[in-house]
Amino acid sequence: MEQHSDYVSQLKVEFDSCDSTSSGLLDRDALRELCSKLRLDAHLALLTHTLLGEGRHARVNFEEFKEGFVAVLSRSLDFSASEDDSSYLQPGEGGQQLPAAR
Repeated sequence: MEQHSDYVSQLKVEFDSCDSTSSGLLDRDALRELCSKLRLDAHLALLTHTLLGEGRHARVNFEEFKEGFVAVLSRSLDFSASEDDSSYLQPGEGGQQLPAAR
């Protein structure tokens, strides 16, 4: 469980680094920046739609981002596993890797 809290702490640090207004909220541009930092560009459209919808001035807080992040990656990993269970999360062999936190 301690490792889980380390990952959440790292995610929060990255989230906060994109919060230029120190409001605890990210807009569409800041969310795009965060996804880029986390190497989630392939999931950007789905994350943006899931978290912000079509609202032009929508914002997302850390808890909402964390829940959406887990949901989108879980869905992506489910698709990957159904395509080829043998490569599921195997680095360098066609499986997906979770992005490393910086």
